[in-house]
Amino acid sequence: MKKSKISHWNYRVFKRIDNNFNEEYSIIEVYYDLSGKPVGYTDYQIPWGESSKELKYDISMMLKACRHPELTEEDFKKKRKKHVRPKLDK
Repeated sequence: MKKSKISHWNYRVFKRIDNNFNEEYSIIEVYYDLSGKPVGYTDYQIPWGESSKELKYDISMMLKACRHPELTEEDFKKKRKKHVRPKLDK
């Protein structure tokens, strides 16, 4: 299998349909290939930071996600890659 090189990531609103056909929305990290196509994503995210300033910045980045169209599973036509946020060394 050919590996995609990740160009960048950002937060996006993600719409899921649950087992009862209800819509659910969450904020996720989306990873893009070099051409800008979304190729992978994480599970829902919570804002976090190692200081209040970092926390506020993370929240502002999540709010920016609301300015873009929401994504769904259909936006990830290639094989889905589920990324896990790496743990930070302290």
